[in-house]
Amino acid sequence: MDVTIENIIATTSLKGDLDLAGLADHLDGAQFDPDFFPGMMYPIKMPKAAVFLFKSGRMIVAGPTSYFDVEDIIDTFIARAKRGGFVLKQSGDLKTKNLIASTDLNKHLDLKTAYGILGAKKIEYDPRHLPGLIYKVGVGNMEVFIFPSGKLVVHQATSEEDAEVALNLVADKLANA
Repeated sequence: MDVTIENIIATTSLKGDLDLAGLADHLDGAQFDPDFFPGMMYPIKMPKAAVFLFKSGRMIVAGPTSYFDVEDIIDTFIARAKRGGFVLKQSGDLKTKNLIASTDLNKHLDLKTAYGILGAKKIEYDPRHLPGLIYKVGVGNMEVFIFPSGKLVVHQATSEEDAEVALNLVADKLANA
C-alpha cells in the first residue's frame, strides 16, 4: 500500500537573538503582530511551509512533506536570519507533533458497511462537517478519516511508521467491505 505524507508539523527550539520584531522586519514576508498573535510567522516558498517562532525560542514548522524538508527549512530560516545579523542556533530536539498521511484503497467504500465492521464505539460520523467516518485507532490520539472514495487519511501520528501502521490496520479491516 502506498502511503503519502501530506503534512508534517514539527517543533524544536532556537536560542540566540530572538528579537521577533527585528527578525520580521528583516525577513521578507514575515509577520509579527503581538496584539494579534504572540509569535512571528514566516512563510517559506520552497519547500512550501510556514515557520512560527516565539519569544521563548520555540519554533514550529508546518507544511513540509518529508523530514528532510523539515530540517532544510530550519537551516534555511537560521541562515536567512544570520544574513540580517541575527545569530540563532537550534538548541532543542526536533519532535513531530502531527504527521498527516494518506493512502487510497482504490475502491468505493460503503460507509454503513465500514461503520459496522469498525464498530460504533470507535467511530464518529457527522456528514454536516465531514463526508466520511472518523475512526479512533486506539494508539495515541491517531484518527483515520475514511471517505466513500476509498481514500484514508490519518492525523495525529507522530512518525511515518505510526501512520503506516494505522492506515494498514484500517485497510486490513476494510479489505472485504
